[in-house]
Amino acid sequence: RNMAPATCSGCDSIFCRRVLFGIALATATSSASAYWHCHRMVNGQDDEWCKHVGFQNGFQYKSFINKTSPCGQCDCCARWVPRIDELSCDDEAATLDSIVASCKVNPRAVDLVSFMVAEANDTNHWPILHYTAKVAAGDTPTTVRARIPGLKPGGEYVLLARSHRRNTAIGWRQMWFPPYKHNKTCNTSAAAASRHAVVPASSGPKTRWIEVYRRAGKTEWDHTEGSLPDFLDQHNGANLYGQFASPHIIPVNVWEASSSITRYCVEVLDTELQNVTTVFSPEWREGPSQYADYLSCQGGRCYCMDPVDRTFSRQPWAELHQRCPDVYSPNKAKKYHCSNCTGPSLKQSFKHVGMAPVLLPVHRFPLPPGKLYPGNYSLPAIAHWYSFPKGGMCQPGQKVGHNGCTWAMSPVSHSLSWGALHWKYGVFDKYFPPPKNVSDSIRYAKTAKAAYESIGARECGSAPGDRDASEAHLQRYAKPVGGERSDVATAAATSVRGERSHVAPTAATSVRGERSDVAPTAATLHNGERSDVAPTAATSV
Repeated sequence: RNMAPATCSGCDSIFCRRVLFGIALATATSSASAYWHCHRMVNGQDDEWCKHVGFQNGFQYKSFINKTSPCGQCDCCARWVPRIDELSCDDEAATLDSIVASCKVNPRAVDLVSFMVAEANDTNHWPILHYTAKVAAGDTPTTVRARIPGLKPGGEYVLLARSHRRNTAIGWRQMWFPPYKHNKTCNTSAAAASRHAVVPASSGPKTRWIEVYRRAGKTEWDHTEGSLPDFLDQHNGANLYGQFASPHIIPVNVWEASSSITRYCVEVLDTELQNVTTVFSPEWREGPSQYADYLSCQGGRCYCMDPVDRTFSRQPWAELHQRCPDVYSPNKAKKYHCSNCTGPSLKQSFKHVGMAPVLLPVHRFPLPPGKLYPGNYSLPAIAHWYSFPKGGMCQPGQKVGHNGCTWAMSPVSHSLSWGALHWKYGVFDKYFPPPKNVSDSIRYAKTAKAAYESIGARECGSAPGDRDASEAHLQRYAKPVGGERSDVATAAATSVRGERSHVAPTAATSVRGERSDVAPTAATLHNGERSDVAPTAATSV
């Protein structure tokens, strides 16, 4: 800034950059919640009680007599205090690849605890593995205990934990309190561990497993904190290629380095739905599918697939315009929404996981997309986006099919910061150029897959041979469009397993000419923040 020589090594500029991948921890003085609410007095409670009670039964009470009240017309306000006490690990119970963590919480206020581990030699203490444990209902403080699997033999870890407000949406990140950190390290045994599936086998109706990636945290349009995972309900996610096919699916900036990309394993009810269209890109014909029509999600609300998301799936322009007649409107609230989804389609989508392919190479079209739309693309589509409706979500501890629920998250997830994925593991090339072809996209995905495997992520499902539902969908329903099918799907499937792959020349060349300057709209779609900005598909993952 003062034109002094650069002080950062390997820099040919006068400017230096320091990127931090840390997270904010809870302290004894942390704000319990941003949400004060009015406390209605009951027998034995009055203004003096409110003034002196302080903390009780998981809530903080405060009197605002003769002060500006944050809870409206009330003088006595209350807010949830999701404290975690006695966080510890049981070294004697540790195995070759697991530790046992425990903490004490108030079950009246807390229904979930997310135990998290970071490698002790990581100065940022970034939580790479998360285990979500259910808290049984009750009236008195209770101890929550969980075995955290999938760790390295002889590993030394830092233990963290955060709690979730009872009876609120799991995917609403403001309902998760900042994490507490154990003041000692936890250790696994030193002998060699055998590889095994993290997720136990499930009895009941036939199900399948999918691997889902989702980004949370700071973006170009949303600079608020919240880098930890925000889970999947009422959110969009993506498969490996849908997340990592291009750095420009979501624009990459330095201030986003601390945002997280988390890999979830999701068990889905194996069913066949009728009259689905979004899964059959680019022809968008109606047919049977294991997935429902995809929904665009923003701020905890999911709705008819928006027009920019549709351009990523290359929906024919005439049909897109018919479904989304306001794409030419100067009113962004209308321009970026579609209203012509059918009732039966929405009913299925509000109950079952939805899916839409993203055709490669990825290209961000403006609205209206212009004469170069839909551009060149490769088939079959290997990149997929998903929608996860709360109407079909199984609550933690429930099996798929219980009370009609259709999908469930494994309690185990793995997370890396966006900055670490790029600067430490080499995901995407320097300066984030767009992929030149499908081979580049597969290379990006292969590098990302190796990064998650290095922190212990294993194949989703109850056995190593379980196949991703995306592959099953291609085999079961996909039909060649406009000629022969390419071998892209085969190449992609083998490349992420570490085998050498070859992508035959296809039409997957970059679209030339028109710039894809999509207006900065709804970049918060991927992180669950509540926003009034219009949605864009570029952030739906």
